[in-house]
Amino acid sequence: MKTQFILLSVLLLTASSIFSQQKKEVRALRITEKIKIDGQLDEAAYQKSMPATDFTIYKPYNGEKARFRSEVHVLYDNEAIYIGAMLYDPSPDSINREFGLRDADGLNADFFQISIDPYRQGQLGFAFKVYASGVEADNKINLNDEDPNWDAVWKNAVSINGNGWVAELRIPYSALRFPVDSVQDWGVNFWREIRRYRETMTWNYIDDSQNDWLYQSGTLAGLKNIKPSLRLSLMPYASIGLEKLPSSNNWKTTYNAGMDLKYGINESFTLDMTLVPDFSQVESDDEVFNFSPFEIRYDEKRQFFTEGTELFNRCELFYSRRIGDRPKYADDVYDSLNANEVIEKNPSITQLINATKISGRTKGGLGIGVFNAMTATSSATVVDTLSGDSRKVTTQPFTNYNILVFDQALRQNSYISLINTNVYMPGTDYAANVTGTESRYTFWNNSVAFLGQFSVSQKYKKHFQPDYGIKYFWEFQRIKGNFRFIFGETLETETYDPNDLGFLYNNNEFSHFAAFSYNIYKATGIILESSNMLYMDHEMLYAPRNYVSSDIGINSSTTFINHLTAGFDFKVYPTEINDYFEARSPGQVFKQPAYWESSIWLSPDYRKAFVLDGGAEYAQASDYEQRVMEFWLKPRYRFSDRLSVDIRGDYNYSKNNLGYVSTQQSGDQPAIIFGRRNVTEIENTLRAQFFLSNKAAFNLKIRHYLVETDYQEFYTLQKDGYLKGYPESEDYPNQDFSFNLFNADIFFTWYFAPGSEMSVSWKTAINHYDSKVVNDYFRSLKYTLESPAANSVSLKLIYYIDYQDVKSLLRRKDA
Repeated sequence: MKTQFILLSVLLLTASSIFSQQKKEVRALRITEKIKIDGQLDEAAYQKSMPATDFTIYKPYNGEKARFRSEVHVLYDNEAIYIGAMLYDPSPDSINREFGLRDADGLNADFFQISIDPYRQGQLGFAFKVYASGVEADNKINLNDEDPNWDAVWKNAVSINGNGWVAELRIPYSALRFPVDSVQDWGVNFWREIRRYRETMTWNYIDDSQNDWLYQSGTLAGLKNIKPSLRLSLMPYASIGLEKLPSSNNWKTTYNAGMDLKYGINESFTLDMTLVPDFSQVESDDEVFNFSPFEIRYDEKRQFFTEGTELFNRCELFYSRRIGDRPKYADDVYDSLNANEVIEKNPSITQLINATKISGRTKGGLGIGVFNAMTATSSATVVDTLSGDSRKVTTQPFTNYNILVFDQALRQNSYISLINTNVYMPGTDYAANVTGTESRYTFWNNSVAFLGQFSVSQKYKKHFQPDYGIKYFWEFQRIKGNFRFIFGETLETETYDPNDLGFLYNNNEFSHFAAFSYNIYKATGIILESSNMLYMDHEMLYAPRNYVSSDIGINSSTTFINHLTAGFDFKVYPTEINDYFEARSPGQVFKQPAYWESSIWLSPDYRKAFVLDGGAEYAQASDYEQRVMEFWLKPRYRFSDRLSVDIRGDYNYSKNNLGYVSTQQSGDQPAIIFGRRNVTEIENTLRAQFFLSNKAAFNLKIRHYLVETDYQEFYTLQKDGYLKGYPESEDYPNQDFSFNLFNADIFFTWYFAPGSEMSVSWKTAINHYDSKVVNDYFRSLKYTLESPAANSVSLKLIYYIDYQDVKSLLRRKDA
């Protein structure tokens, strides 16, 4: 009897679980009447449609009934889908309405969002969000990863009334990708956040302990006889600017014009093209001084290269900043100088001529991406100081960049893909090619997943054998439930090099990793959610198979019921680290002492007008009395829904830091010189935003970065990897230095029509280097501000022209 009772209980629980996971359905109502997007929902069609109701909390009390009622009506016609949401709230005056520009995230404002999965595969989706302040945001979704850089042209309006607030959206079919079927059912979900309670809810329940939230969408049924409209739009631009270099007292006038084009090849694939683009108004990078032997990676901020590039990111082979980057042979100019010659001009970037991408996914789930970009020949100007003659030195010839990718979606959020990248310089003896495959498979009701990658790099030089390199990577992970794990392996041969179009810090690696985590997804007691992980890594060289390092660590992050989030991290390297890269000499090891590091951080409730984030880190090595101390604070004050200011200050002090200085020729053997140094890094950033409306705003960013390096002692690196006092230290040139970077960016942006904008920018940049340590922050800042600066001012106008709008306008005129 007891056994029967247990079996019955299991069956009931299973049935309950299955029932709770059933997908809701809402039917769209076809209309013929005109819908005015004004946030009122007073058209009769809204009253005729059956609304989506009964929302469920997503965060923080996952699975519980939503606090307030929500009703969402869905209409459609031959051109667009219409969403009218009545979001009830007994205290309309308390609805949060902070302003922001398009695609703002985390505003202190209520929002409504619809996510659409036209193919119902959990692979490709679109999200359209509108805040109670009227700010709009949209995302393209690929396997639950959201791309906020993707922008569509759609309409929305909001209003607040005595019952709450209303969100009304019109999403044209030209903004979506969907199959051509006479009757269609789409995956759909509706989202709402009540900001003052930090409560996010969804129409179709989403289990927060699962990763695949797009796959957990409900169903939008009843779409009949809709056809993808011709998707053709142009975005011509014109800009005028003034530029002044630090070495000049004169301002130079610049003029630019170009165009972006989008064309829907069919219902699935889109052609995007940019011709003679202008990136002068891209925000300045947060550059830092590079002490390491590896390249520093900076974020891509150019919209064409951030929007709709998810297909091209397979196998981690695409780093778009390679295109229009520093010329490949810019440093070779110095080696080509003859007597009495100096470099008059050496461009820091190559000029992008155009870039084109074709991407999309078929009804059967096959994603195809084609990418091409071309940069013009870049040349430096060298001048003879005696004769005055000048000559050109090519620093990078005309270069063609290509990517081809195939990505097949499989069941349960699985996929398999093939990608090839190619960089070719016609007329030279150089070409680079990388081919990779990546796959992800999920098992056991999406509870575990396997991810694998395999890539081959090839470099071709005339009269030389091609250089081949191999990389593979695999990991096995549990992706569902409170307890999760992950373990895997990475191998990169010493000749693997994808960096002509990709990014890899270093190759020649053979490593293993594992992590175990226990996460809390449903609020319990004073805890809203928590993630806790134990992890470990073991790394070796691929060739020769020498030991590099091992580490073990724990980290934790917890959000409490007062929405204070606190976290910490502790990691230890219990043995010496064999660093084969710091010496900048192949095969030479540098033995770093064992060390440990720990950090803590706090982040308060961002609903408050004043918040203060902060954190601290401390690290200590077992030898040379090495210490690292870091502190950071980020106060933010929201003066009103239209004005906010935040400041971030970072202070990092490394005592007795050990690192490479130079290589000196000493007899037949070069002497590798290391230094013991005290390094101070200070970074202060101020950001301010002022909104005239939800479509016009001023943005200010000011950043000062300072690094000061004070050398205490010099050593020679021995063959065994240990350091020995450098006998010529007293005669060795002074290596102390102070380095400052100062940037100020001011932007005014006005979205004067759907898809169209006018922007004005002013940017200044100062680099100041001093061969001594100042040891006075404000004096160092003063010297920096007195140094010559690079300045630029520009005005840019972009106008969006949609074929369907032009067609409708012509039709009305004919009528």
